[in-house]
Amino acid sequence: MKKKGLIIATIVMVLVLAVSLTTATYAWFTVATVTTVDGFDVSVIPGSDVIIGLKEDNTYDAGAIGDHFWSGTVTYTKEADGAIGGGTWEGTVQGLSATIDHTIPWGQQSKAVGVTTVAADQIATATVGNTGLWDQAGGQTVIAANGDNLTSIDAANAYAAIANVDYVYFFLGVQPVKTLTVNQIVILLDAEAFTGTNAGILSAINIAYRHNTDGAWTNVDLFGDVHYDDALTAPTLTTLQTEVYKESYTKTAIPTKGAAWSYNLGTAAGKIDQFEFVIYLAGEDTDCLQGSLNGASGLIKIFFVTSDEAQG
Repeated sequence: MKKKGLIIATIVMVLVLAVSLTTATYAWFTVATVTTVDGFDVSVIPGSDVIIGLKEDNTYDAGAIGDHFWSGTVTYTKEADGAIGGGTWEGTVQGLSATIDHTIPWGQQSKAVGVTTVAADQIATATVGNTGLWDQAGGQTVIAANGDNLTSIDAANAYAAIANVDYVYFFLGVQPVKTLTVNQIVILLDAEAFTGTNAGILSAINIAYRHNTDGAWTNVDLFGDVHYDDALTAPTLTTLQTEVYKESYTKTAIPTKGAAWSYNLGTAAGKIDQFEFVIYLAGEDTDCLQGSLNGASGLIKIFFVTSDEAQG
């Protein structure tokens, strides 16, 4: 019997990027009130093929067990401002389970985000030369800032960014309850409701992740080769991902506008994968431009796709 893919977790965020279009084309845009995000939540369908939780100390541990994670209704306590991740989670269920419920107050973004090599108490010395994407070599501090052009950051008005306020930060434990052939996390931006045609500022949304390591981060541009002045097209999904999306969100088709990225997690029964990731509006992205502020908006949905059937 064919095993269908099932949604495991859904994270939904509403991004409203409603600002005026200008003719300038500079990174580290200079306008205020750029992004509003609401409705960020996680829910897991009981009886699914994996169970999940949030790592209590947000630190990779090769010997991590279920009791090192929290699920149920969870709350996040931040690390020091500017810390690259960190902080703690606690919740109503100790261990991995089928349910995570929480509120992430990522909203009303007026600045882009980057990682700089200067310490948190030296942000006034941040420049384009020492500030980059999340995988910045030697990065010490996450900053929220604007700027005038590709060679200037307004460091005087920058500040140490806060996890789950200025950007989204998660440290997930994911454990298959049986041996799988597919176990994927999918991050999809649904821009179906946006009446415009071009990707605009949405194309500056980046993802960074670490999988079973506390080493270097990998950074991914969610929109890839689609830039701010390119037409929005449908996100690229596999057949199985498409089936899961339609079933999970009660849709007859995938969005006609948007972007998607997926990553393969472990498939061994009982083995806990540790997947740390952020979603952020990247100031160093070449699409983070004053000219890209076209009122684009969308929903970010994060879900898991699983199967125990051989994939042809």
